[in-house]
Amino acid sequence: MAERSERPEGREGGERRTGTQSIERALDILRIVAMGGHAGMRLKEIVAAAGLAEATVVRIVQGLVANGMLARNERSSRIVFGQLAQEFGMLTAGEPSVDVEHWHPIVQDLAAITGETIYLNRRNGHDSVCMDVSMGAQPVQAHPIAVGVRRPLGAGGGGLAILMSMPDEEVARSLAHNATRYPYYGLDSAGVHALVTSGRARGYALLQGLTIRGVSVVGLTVPGPVPYLSLCVSGLSSRLSGPVLDETAAMLRARLDLEARRMGLI
Repeated sequence: MAERSERPEGREGGERRTGTQSIERALDILRIVAMGGHAGMRLKEIVAAAGLAEATVVRIVQGLVANGMLARNERSSRIVFGQLAQEFGMLTAGEPSVDVEHWHPIVQDLAAITGETIYLNRRNGHDSVCMDVSMGAQPVQAHPIAVGVRRPLGAGGGGLAILMSMPDEEVARSLAHNATRYPYYGLDSAGVHALVTSGRARGYALLQGLTIRGVSVVGLTVPGPVPYLSLCVSGLSSRLSGPVLDETAAMLRARLDLEARRMGLI
């Protein structure tokens, strides 16, 4: 991703654009740090994912740290969310998302039925955000992803399902936007595009040992006019493989269709 010029073309328009650009870049950095969950991100990982000059990223990170939105973990030296971000989050802590409130019982039920880990994901721009998670009763579970962690669309089973449901031109824009972020997950835009193509032919999103070694993920979107939610089943590849993949997808699809009809979405 080429770094855009900060040189203003005209005083008023240039100042407005530079200010807007600075805000957009700061928000992009926050989104990247959120990819690392509670553990945060190394500065070099942020630089690589941002696709900007290192000096620019360092300047933005320093500004966010100085204002409390980010912090540096003294033990690991990783960049994590700071006290100000935590305080802002407290303002919404008492207001559960309508999506989470509605789908939480279903997420729990699916975890009980499958014995695997179930995730509810929601699209946010070019990202998917983990909104809810419930672990099943299998003795060994796939490594859970924390609520609030965001990933570029296609870097997780739920996000891949959402990407598959989008028009081709939107898919292309997301792949281009996330090109510098995919390598953090061992992926690239071409590989994600191939996953979209194969997933559409298969009828469901499937990741097998790609982003997490030894783990398979089956994902589908919640049916509706503009799919923006998805549910996915995550488990060890030793259990989620072969005919079990199609069986799991069919069970998930039946449950989603039933609920979507009940809600009047289809």
